[in-house]
Amino acid sequence: MQACRPTGLGHPLHAEAAPAEGGVWKREWIDTARINAVQFFGIDMARIVVSVDAADGESTVGDQTGVIRVGRDFDRQFYVLADRSGSMGANDWALPPAD
Repeated sequence: MQACRPTGLGHPLHAEAAPAEGGVWKREWIDTARINAVQFFGIDMARIVVSVDAADGESTVGDQTGVIRVGRDFDRQFYVLADRSGSMGANDWALPPAD
């Protein structure tokens, strides 16, 4: 499988899954684990998953819908390839994963 290229939405994130005390992610982990496009080039993905955490209701006001694309390489390292989260209603959140 060919390597995924970073999207214009941000840089890929290289991180190992690790439990956190009091939360799932710490901003510091994200910031220190970022890699640039040159570092990412040539990394082949073993698997790519699109995940959607839909907001409740039909309104675009209130909670955001989380839409992310994550890849795992053959060394079992994880990369956030795209984050298209935002305020969108139930009729809109299915479109970004199809891009």
